[in-house]
Amino acid sequence: MLTRDEALNVLEMAIRCSSADQTEVMLHGSEHGLTRLANGSIHQNVHITNLSAHVRAVVGKRVGVATSNRLSGDGLRALVERAVAVAKVSEPNAEFDSLPGPGEYVFSAGTLASPVPDIDEDAFSPTGRADAALTIINTARGNGATAFGHVSTDVSMLAVGNSLGVRAHHAWTACSVMAIATLGDASGYAQWSGQSLVGAPTGGTAAHAVSKCLAAEAAGMVEPGRYTVILEPPAVAEMLGMLAYMGLGATQYQEGRSFLSGKLGENLVGENITLRDDTYHPLSIPLPFDFEGVPRRVVPFFESGVAKGVVYDSYTARKEGRESTGHALPAPNTYGPIPLHLVLEGGAQTREELIACVERGILVTRFHYVNIVHPTEAIITGMTRDGTFLIEDGAVTKAVNKLRFTQSILEALSRVSGLERALTLVSGEGMHCVVPALRIEDFNFTSASPE
Repeated sequence: MLTRDEALNVLEMAIRCSSADQTEVMLHGSEHGLTRLANGSIHQNVHITNLSAHVRAVVGKRVGVATSNRLSGDGLRALVERAVAVAKVSEPNAEFDSLPGPGEYVFSAGTLASPVPDIDEDAFSPTGRADAALTIINTARGNGATAFGHVSTDVSMLAVGNSLGVRAHHAWTACSVMAIATLGDASGYAQWSGQSLVGAPTGGTAAHAVSKCLAAEAAGMVEPGRYTVILEPPAVAEMLGMLAYMGLGATQYQEGRSFLSGKLGENLVGENITLRDDTYHPLSIPLPFDFEGVPRRVVPFFESGVAKGVVYDSYTARKEGRESTGHALPAPNTYGPIPLHLVLEGGAQTREELIACVERGILVTRFHYVNIVHPTEAIITGMTRDGTFLIEDGAVTKAVNKLRFTQSILEALSRVSGLERALTLVSGEGMHCVVPALRIEDFNFTSASPE
């Protein structure tokens, strides 16, 4: 992993050798460790080290991008020349104005700096991951169940610079534990995400998955329909992640494809819903700037139910005469900016208290195979998985079959009757969600699976 000074030196070298009108260089380094388990044993151990340079060259209104792992002097020169060559033969983009400059920054001289975080070498080693995996395996085996899942560790670095003076560097760590316990047709799921395996509740995570699995034996059938539901944090995170992809970015908003298009300032969800993008939340995995080097701002989407805004990168921000909120993805991308650090504020109840208020309903551990049905109405569909339970008279009474739902997320967030006080980090696919469990009225299940 490059140090801050080494990374900035590479940026300077690449920028200096460019003949483009403007040049942006992004360095991304990662050390990814993954230990996977299936059928009660470790079946895969992977360690990938990667360091790549990504150059965006601007020639007039033409933009070209090239990527390489060759970071020698000759390699960088060839990379920059290739990006410039691509730009020269690309169609001009009349709406492109400029790369972001340091004048847009809230930090002095447009510079962000962070040291490489302290890393417990044992916890981030294959042995450390194997120890965590063994905890999951033994917890399941001790209860007659079989373990599946993974343990992952990541050490990452991102550095961004451009010819207008942007210089940004950040290094961080991220870890996750995912446990699935199976017994016959029954299964249970639990996950944990954080910055280090040191002190991670691996045993508790495994035990939670096992307890759900054991409770899921001999599942009964319930008919589809509208139910009060308790969505646990993994299900809430899945739902909000889909909301982010469908319409919390400026590109969808400007093109009229977002459920927020033309509706800012309106009450679109319940007054108890406050949702924002906040990389600085203490439970999240911080990345204080985006892939253009622009500092990330805290962006509210809903405040007490009122629609407030979307996230921007420099390109979409200039279309509206705004400043970027620091949510650019790596160029080139047609998707536009996206929030990666969602935070849904919690409520005043414990999870037990949420359940105690349900006369008859469904507890959902997580969703599976979720897809978009209607983006401008924020309608999605998917299945429940690895722990679906019936609630009767304020208590979880038995496991039930998997259910398919088709539901507008906005309607669901308009019918939230309770939010858990505690918040949980759920990470996946580059997105980090800090969320409570939710109690939602009239959640729409459209079909049932006998399996």
